[in-house]
Amino acid sequence: MKRLFLSLAILACISLTATVDAQNNKRGHIKKGQVMKMRAHRGDRMKDLNLTDDQKQKIKALNEEYRTKNKEIAQQHLDALNKIYTPEQQAKIKDMRSDFRKDRKFTFGDKRGKSKLDETSVAKLKTLRENFEKEKKAVELSRIAPDAQKKKISELRDNFRKEKRQILMDGRKAKIQDKKPV
Repeated sequence: MKRLFLSLAILACISLTATVDAQNNKRGHIKKGQVMKMRAHRGDRMKDLNLTDDQKQKIKALNEEYRTKNKEIAQQHLDALNKIYTPEQQAKIKDMRSDFRKDRKFTFGDKRGKSKLDETSVAKLKTLRENFEKEKKAVELSRIAPDAQKKKISELRDNFRKEKRQILMDGRKAKIQDKKPV
């Protein structure tokens, strides 16, 4: 009896562990911050291929074709959904989308926001990013403990974001002041 009970308890623990592990390793689950790393590695891999100009043009054309097809499919999907929604639901969804776009402009650094900057601010942002990447790479290559590396990179990232916000605010103020009539 004891063996049976012990066997069932072990089996329950194993199945529970497998279920939790499967939920944590869902396909397509990407941790925060991994997207930027993946993009950087993709760029490095493409440079290692030593593509000819002809190959680069063909790849660019294929990617552009993919984007246009994808946009068409997305539009067809939205049209099909709108046929299902009532007019009131459509209005609510339209409001939600516009709210999201407004919020996204500030949270994701939308490119439209950069057009509101003067040239010196854009140059400052570029320099800031380059310096951040260099410092981050130096910390990653250093021989300090992993926990200390994470802490240092976190501090660098926080400082980068703080300085970036300040440059964005100053640049937008300068651009607005330049447009004001004297």
